[in-house]
Amino acid sequence: MNIESRTEGSVLIVRPLSKRVDASVAQEFREKLEGLIGEETDRVVLDMEGVEFIDSSGLGAIVSVFRRMTNGQHIAITRPRKTVLSLLKLTRMDKVFQIFEEIEEAVTAVAT
Repeated sequence: MNIESRTEGSVLIVRPLSKRVDASVAQEFREKLEGLIGEETDRVVLDMEGVEFIDSSGLGAIVSVFRRMTNGQHIAITRPRKTVLSLLKLTRMDKVFQIFEEIEEAVTAVAT
């Protein structure tokens, strides 16, 4: 699974380049996220714009990374498609993660 990442100020923006984040790529996805999010990176925006489908394994990978983050570290999700947003709402993860329609909003929110 390919992931694109860039830094904007103090915020790491990570974007999966796969249309599906499911059981077939969940472990690799989690490992890559963990590799990008280190001790010095405490603010992360996960840009889900290109993801058309995510299953419980993909969501579990995101939750796993989130749970490993320490106090003071923040993660937000931006630009989820309707199918991804539906799963986030169904699993009530929309109450756990901040979700934004635009990257700029998410970056501003996690940077402060």
